[in-house]
Amino acid sequence: MPRPKKQPGELGRVSVQQYRERFRADTRIRDGEGRAHHVQGWGPSPEAAQDDLQRKAHLIWGGVFQQVDPAGTVEQLAVAWLLDLRRNRQWDEADPQPGKIKPQSIDRYEGTLHSTIKPLLWGVKITSLTPARIYNFLHEVARTKSNHEALMARSVLAGMFDLAILHGVVSPGASPVPSVRTLAIHRPASKLIALTDDDLAVIIQLVLAWEQNRGSKTGKRPDVRLLADLLILTNRLTIRLSEALALRREDVVLRPNKQSVLTEHVWINGTMTHTDEKGLYRQSELKGKGQERLIEVVNTDVHAVLKRRMADSLGDLLFVTRAGKGMYPERPQALARRFRAAHKEELDAIGVPQEMFVYRSMRKSAAAALGADTAQQVLAHESKRTTTQHYTGREEKIVGAESLLALSGSIEHRDCQP
Repeated sequence: MPRPKKQPGELGRVSVQQYRERFRADTRIRDGEGRAHHVQGWGPSPEAAQDDLQRKAHLIWGGVFQQVDPAGTVEQLAVAWLLDLRRNRQWDEADPQPGKIKPQSIDRYEGTLHSTIKPLLWGVKITSLTPARIYNFLHEVARTKSNHEALMARSVLAGMFDLAILHGVVSPGASPVPSVRTLAIHRPASKLIALTDDDLAVIIQLVLAWEQNRGSKTGKRPDVRLLADLLILTNRLTIRLSEALALRREDVVLRPNKQSVLTEHVWINGTMTHTDEKGLYRQSELKGKGQERLIEVVNTDVHAVLKRRMADSLGDLLFVTRAGKGMYPERPQALARRFRAAHKEELDAIGVPQEMFVYRSMRKSAAAALGADTAQQVLAHESKRTTTQHYTGREEKIVGAESLLALSGSIEHRDCQP
């Protein structure tokens, strides 16, 4: 007797397997047209993997071949939008095309949907989302969470209404989101920090003495060398934390400098990132376009860090865990939070507020010391406005005496002829 054919939406047998630190749940389902699909769910535990599998199955059942219902809810539009992103607009490294979206970005969109939009708007009718309602929603998110979350929610809603227009639920040009200007969400001014070499030296010494000063305290001892090395690299090379964690042996090279002297250089050509499905991996792309660069190493501290990391790392990456695997950015970020909590008074004494002691501040401090023109080149920003707004601050416009030379004659004592 033949096996009964699975009906649309019927979940088949689920198998769960472990792959290193992650679990994968597999099954086969049928969509609304009866076509079979192999579905995988990933997570840090068997339960999380099966939850991810159920979510993906729900996407396939609910919207692959269906139009968005004009009387539908925000939840139904969100399901259809996520499905469209993953099926039609997800970035494929093997076939890169403009307009595609990276998987980690789609994961962040999905996280915003469930953590920010779902609690307040999930059951609201699509046609009931007026500009006023979105305006109030975004400001509520800004008050209760953060400006960043509000701006992310606005981006997600804008993408969802683009799909609603495609399905004819909303007329072209009638999306309510553009009416709510981004400036209505008051983004706080970017804080700038300027560390002198003496300040940085004090911080590094505090970091290196951190473990010894703990005495007999229980708990996991902090990896002070990791923290110190990353602070040095993010400051002296003006690179991002994810770029530092992505450095490989092959990225440290000997090249002639402008004076034709053979010196050590570092290629900045990748970042460590992670998605729900793939976990942690190194991608050969940077945050912005055209930011791949070769940096000459002129600082002795950077030389020492690179030499030490190349000697200690058994793999290709310079920064790895004790198991020899790549390092999630959250690990050194948590380490920095522990340090600043333990050294609040010392950081306050040199003018570094606790909330500013992050790796990005090291990069911003170095950029501020370089000035806007040089910093734009070093940071590989397309626009100088990005450099001044987020890294160096606006420069004073000083009018020199030579500019006003033609007006240097006395007015008050001038003899005026009738």
